Order: sequence, then C-alpha cells, then structure tokens
Amino acid sequence: MNEAVLTESERFSQIVSTLSIQQMPWWAKTWAQINQQIENQSLPHAFLIEVSEGFATDALLLNIAQRLHCEALIHQLPCGKCKSCLQIQQGHFPDLHVLQPPAGKEQIPIDDVRNLINVLNKSAHSGGYRIVWLKDAHCMNHASSNAFLKTLEEPGEKTLILLQTAFSSKLMATIRSRCQKVIHQPLAKNQLVQWVRDMLSEKFPHYEYDQLKIELAVEVADQLPLKALSLLSDNSLAIRNDFFSLLKNIEKRPKNVDAGHLIHQVLQLQDVVSIDRLVHWFGQYLVLGSKDQLKAHQARETSERIHLLQVFDSYHYLQHQWQATNKPDKSLLFREFLLNWIAILAKLSHS
Repeated sequence: MNEAVLTESERFSQIVSTLSIQQMPWWAKTWAQINQQIENQSLPHAFLIEVSEGFATDALLLNIAQRLHCEALIHQLPCGKCKSCLQIQQGHFPDLHVLQPPAGKEQIPIDDVRNLINVLNKSAHSGGYRIVWLKDAHCMNHASSNAFLKTLEEPGEKTLILLQTAFSSKLMATIRSRCQKVIHQPLAKNQLVQWVRDMLSEKFPHYEYDQLKIELAVEVADQLPLKALSLLSDNSLAIRNDFFSLLKNIEKRPKNVDAGHLIHQVLQLQDVVSIDRLVHWFGQYLVLGSKDQLKAHQARETSERIHLLQVFDSYHYLQHQWQATNKPDKSLLFREFLLNWIAILAKLSHS
C-alpha cells in the first residue's frame, strides 16, 4: 500500500472504514452498555457523542447502525458482510439519514431539518430502526435547533438519533438534556502503544517501526489512537521535527527574523499536514519548552517571565477564536498569532 499518495483525511477514512467494534477497545464499555439496551429493548431515542476524531467516532456510529440492522449477527456483533452492513458502511442504507452542513456552508439550514422531519413521518423501508446521524450538530442555528428539538421530543417509534459534535456546549441546553451522553474510556499508554503496534501489523504489514517510535507517536498524538496511527503511516514525525527546528531558530534570534518569510514557511506546511495539526504541535512546543524557559528567566526581572506567560495567553486566545465560530479562517488566525509570538519574543530579547 502506498500511503504517500493519500491525503491525511483519506488515510483517516481508509482506516476508520475498516475498523470493527472489537478493534476499538476505548469504546468497549460504551458498546456493552448500548448492546444491553438493545437486548432489553430500552434503547434511548438519542445519543450525544462529543469526542475528537482520533477516537474513531464515525466507526462507532456505523457499528451501532449495523448492530440494529445486521442480518447475520455473530455473538451480538454485526457481521460486516451482509447486505445491510455493507449498505450502511457505503452510505447507501435507506433508513440511515445523515444530516450535516451543506458543502461550503457553516450552518445546517432549517429546510434540511424540515425535510428530515418529513422523512421520519414515513414508515421505515426495512421495518426496523430509522437512524438519524447528525454530524457537526453544533452547526445548527437557532431556527434549525428549535425545529430539531421537536423531533427529539417526539422522535416516533423505533427512531434513533445520533448527535455528533466537537462542541456540545454550543448546542441548546434543551437538546443536550434530551440525549444520553456517550463517553469513551481512555486507554493506558502501554495499552495504546500495543494497540498501535497491532494495527500497524494488520493495516500496514510492509512497514516496520521500533518501540520508541511508536511511543513517540502516541505522545505526539496526545494518546488519540487514530492520530497516533496516522503519524506512523506518513512522514508527520519528521515534519514535526522540522517544524520544531524552525521555531527554535526563531527563538534564538527573534529580532532578526523576517516575519513574512517565516509565516510563509510555516503555512507552506499545510500542503502536507493540516493546520489543526500545526497549531496542536505549536502547543506541544510551548509545553515542552516552558519549564526550561521559566527556569532560565527565574532569577531575572519579573517582566521577562510575564512575556513568556503572554505567549501562553496568546495561544489560548487563538484556541478560543477557533471555537467562537463554526468555520473560522484558521490560516489567518494562525498568521496573526505567529506575528504576535515573534513580537513577544523580540521584547523578551531586549530585557
């Protein structure tokens, strides 16, 4: 397999599409609970899932849909091979309805919610559960949220609604209160390292990675399983090292930096890694260097240490801006952050 020709999103999609529930141990407790609810016929009408994409949330939701419609369950697990399982995986199952912001749009319009309501008022094609998968649920505006709330209040018989979001706080409180929250169970570092090794053996059998490199990937990915796997399936670790080297060179001589050229160099990395990953790496760079930097300036003026803390404040503000709107201009915000960071470093060098 040649991972070099795949984009980051394609690699994630490829890995996620082939994961079964047995291959996602961080969802084991959740799966056992949902499976028991299905067996007891006590399934709630809505689940709210708020986790990073690094936990294969899409795969979990697809497995839930398959569990409800599989034609050949194996020990209460979807077979993954029957007509229903394959249709669900390929996105063609008639009773699985996906609602998300239209391409190029920031919000889920009320008309799309109304169309969904009309569909739910009709009988299911399969005679079983009708499943609504609401991706980026926080993208509903006030009008569409109110319309969707009515569906939550009266979902109809055998209807399961799956709300997926990275920002549940942006949902109406009345929507959150009507959903059962789904929580993943984090793996210990040694368990995650072993999981990554097992997945590499299965998904990328022609690649060899030593233990130290796997452990580094797990740390860099902040113990997000799929992100750790993705780091090892491409050249991301080497790119991260180059990125850190660039930042270190800037810190050594901030007054002599050509800010425009630097930002161009950094943003060029978007061609090979996402800007979300670059900003995440910058945060790791700050954390890794903060203790040494504060120690180095501990005996000096308090004002010098304040400059260092301003960098953290600026970074936290950047993260806040990204969450303030549904689809922020991340490149522009990161550019402004870098300019501010260089200015703070230049002031520190004068101290």
